[in-house]
Amino acid sequence: MDITAEITVKFRMAIKSKLAAMKIEEDDDLIDFVMIIFARKKRFEAIKEDLSELLEDKTEDFAVRLDLLIQKGL
Repeated sequence: MDITAEITVKFRMAIKSKLAAMKIEEDDDLIDFVMIIFARKKRFEAIKEDLSELLEDKTEDFAVRLDLLIQKGL
């Protein structure tokens, strides 16, 4: 497995774990969508807007965490 594939697998697992920890029902489409948001380096307000219908009252907390990862460039 090349490094890009390995990183993708680890990042998908991290997203899935975070969603589970926040008691958010995850599916592959949601995880793919979060990965696209990350790849596009969207910021907090755009993340909140994009995920609000999917995550409802948990959107802000998840958006904060994802925005911090994007700022760190992980």
